[in-house]
Amino acid sequence: MTLIWNHYFDPISVFAPSGSLGKTTEKPSSKEKEKTSSDSGSKEGSDKRKRNRVTEKVLNANSNPSSPSAAKRRRT
Repeated sequence: MTLIWNHYFDPISVFAPSGSLGKTTEKPSSKEKEKTSSDSGSKEGSDKRKRNRVTEKVLNANSNPSSPSAAKRRRT
């Protein structure tokens, strides 16, 4: 009888891991969504940062015509 019980519990024990596997498959899917959103966000953020840096450099060069370094750059 105990052997039959063990065999009977086997499907249940298999079901429990399958349930946990279902949870783990759900977690990676959410992680993938987070990764894709974070990746796209990081890419957009890096692009915005680069654009901001370039615009800042241009603005600084244009806004400081009296600075000698800017005057030297314009002369050359």
